Amino acid sequence: MKKTFIRIITITLAVFMTFILSSCTQTFDDGSAHKVTVTVEGGGGTAYATFRGEKVSSASFGDRISIACIADTGYECDGVEVDGNALNDRYFVMGAKDVDVKVRFKKPTYLISVAESVGGSVVADKDRAAYGDEVKLVVTPDFGYYGRERTLLVNRSEIYRGRINERTEVTFVMPHTDVNVSMTFIDSGMNFGENFGDISPSMKGFNSDKFDFSADTGDDPKVSVSLLGSGDANRQVGYVYNRNTSDCFMFTTTVTLTEYDFKGPDESYFAVFFGNTKNLGFIGYCIKKYTSRSDAYVTRRYLSASFESGKRVINSGFQGLIAGGSGEQTSGTIGTSYGGIQNIPNAELNNVKLKAGFVYDGPSGKLHVLLSCFGGTAGAYDCSATGSVPESELVYVRTIELSKLTDFYDKGADGKINFGLYAEAAYGITAEFSEYEFVEDKAAILERFPQIAA
Repeated sequence: MKKTFIRIITITLAVFMTFILSSCTQTFDDGSAHKVTVTVEGGGGTAYATFRGEKVSSASFGDRISIACIADTGYECDGVEVDGNALNDRYFVMGAKDVDVKVRFKKPTYLISVAESVGGSVVADKDRAAYGDEVKLVVTPDFGYYGRERTLLVNRSEIYRGRINERTEVTFVMPHTDVNVSMTFIDSGMNFGENFGDISPSMKGFNSDKFDFSADTGDDPKVSVSLLGSGDANRQVGYVYNRNTSDCFMFTTTVTLTEYDFKGPDESYFAVFFGNTKNLGFIGYCIKKYTSRSDAYVTRRYLSASFESGKRVINSGFQGLIAGGSGEQTSGTIGTSYGGIQNIPNAELNNVKLKAGFVYDGPSGKLHVLLSCFGGTAGAYDCSATGSVPESELVYVRTIELSKLTDFYDKGADGKINFGLYAEAAYGITAEFSEYEFVEDKAAILERFPQIAA
């Protein structure tokens, strides 16, 4: 009995000591609330603590506390810490003391992708951007294409309303999401043409299907063009061109009308040109019917034109007439006194040969105008009877400083230019280009036209 009593006392003491030791390692709450302080570091949003859906600034021991993070537009939560320890699940169980919660936000960047397109390119100046950043796009149509109106889109929202005919920079403000940029390019009718004459590079042109290259072979190659306009406001334009391989060359051709139907007094043009579809500088002739008469006249002319889908727009400042041999530029309407031919019966227009050309001298910064010698008197159109230079022979007319033409034609960064054959009809016409000359030997050019070197 005494041994049993001692054993009971021993067990009781062991249990009591275990209870005492256990009590020393646990936290007992006195039932009071403890502060929950939430601080946002660096801005970018707001944050607060909640308990059972209600916003709180204090909590009791054992409460399950959630941290609500509300990011400003363009920001996102970058992390939450409770008393310096990272909180992964945005909630914690309240202990028996005050807690300090810190929240950070960051400004992320979003992806910019550009959809592939046919007929041009769109290039962004960056691959990623943050909300509110400016993004620059460079839209460049391929030759013969234009960017369709209202099709430059960012996530299907249009950012540019107009047609894009040339390299154009457009900006937009980055939204708070990834974006996809797209553009629709349209074939404007700049068809691939053939080669003509002795010029071998491949050509492109506008309405090049209006040109007939079937006779562009042999020792006497010819190219004809048939155009049908319906008055001054509805002209039809056609041209074919080459990309030159030299920055100094001469190009000439002879133009002859083979069919024509002048239904009114509006002029038609035949010329050689240099430049591209944005700006063409062309050198040639205007053929115009006298008002209410059955005859016509021709005047030499050079001017600059801009094209948008084939419509010619004269550039002010370079529209000029060649006054006789002096070649002084003037402004005003076409007249018969500018080195032209008067009173040509319609039936005899196809007897007139119109030579046109130029010498492009990129290194010297000069363009030399070459045209046929006209000059006759009233009632006469046989130019060969008025001077020592026959009508069918090309003469030097004047020199133009290229620096003064930078607004009126386009060239490549390498200093080379496009050139070719040009026709424009207010009514129905068919013209023939023949007797091409293409010379890259500057010495040979100067020997033929010594005035150029003066």
